[in-house]
Amino acid sequence: MSAELLERSASELTRDLATRQTRATELMAAYLARIDEVNPALNAICTVDGEVALAAAAVIAGASRLDDRMVAFRAAVPE
Repeated sequence: MSAELLERSASELTRDLATRQTRATELMAAYLARIDEVNPALNAICTVDGEVALAAAAVIAGASRLDDRMVAFRAAVPE
């Protein structure tokens, strides 16, 4: 499933997240796995805090409305 997620457009992913066809944690895990896979060769990302990213995704996934998800995201991501 994660490979399929990586092939979807941003519009499709946004729709799927909004309609809960895809969970934010599932999407984040897919992208973190892809970063782990390709970044050693690319060296494009210096620091990845997967733990914080997955925690933020879990908070977002737990919110019931889009507005609540945006507030949750802002609260979950450290400044």
